[in-house]
Amino acid sequence: MSRKKTKSRHMTDETFAELTKSAKQALAYERGEVSGHRVTRIAVPRPPRPMSSADIARGLLPNGGKVGEKMLNR
Repeated sequence: MSRKKTKSRHMTDETFAELTKSAKQALAYERGEVSGHRVTRIAVPRPPRPMSSADIARGLLPNGGKVGEKMLNR
């Protein structure tokens, strides 16, 4: 059996400091404390309407699901 290897390298202090600085800048921007940052906003599509399993089967199976439904309901 082989032993599980543990990671020996952790995040460096410089990387952690940069990550902390970025998080503080993002928080300050969201609070409205600073401005002038470039922000890209993307439109998020609406979530799909809830569907029952029968609706899904009808939509995915050929011929409106009639043939597939007959095969599934044997």
